[in-house]
Amino acid sequence: MSAERILTSHLARRGIAAYTPPRHTDNTRKYIQNGEYIMARIRSINIGTQNVRIHPTEVDCLLQVVDSPVGTRFLQLSTFGSDFRESLPKTSQTLQFDEQSAAIMIREMRRCFPQIDRIG
Repeated sequence: MSAERILTSHLARRGIAAYTPPRHTDNTRKYIQNGEYIMARIRSINIGTQNVRIHPTEVDCLLQVVDSPVGTRFLQLSTFGSDFRESLPKTSQTLQFDEQSAAIMIREMRRCFPQIDRIG
């Protein structure tokens, strides 16, 4: 099942009839090149020391593999607004990990969740 169908099904369970991606406006066109959004990729990952808390709301996330025109592969995570968002769901954050940044995330996830490889 495609990511779009999964999201549509999930939204339908929450009473939202359909998800329509936002149309491009003059303000968003400056972020588009060759028909694609120009977004940032993860450049570096470092251990943080900020005073943080658990977020009070949850969001949905789509995971997708993206290959660049030169063959570099990225893993993209796209999150959508929480259930409390006033407008229809739309992408609120997109993260793209190359192999090096993904390796750091895997290492830190195993450190944070030692039993992760045992979870089916």
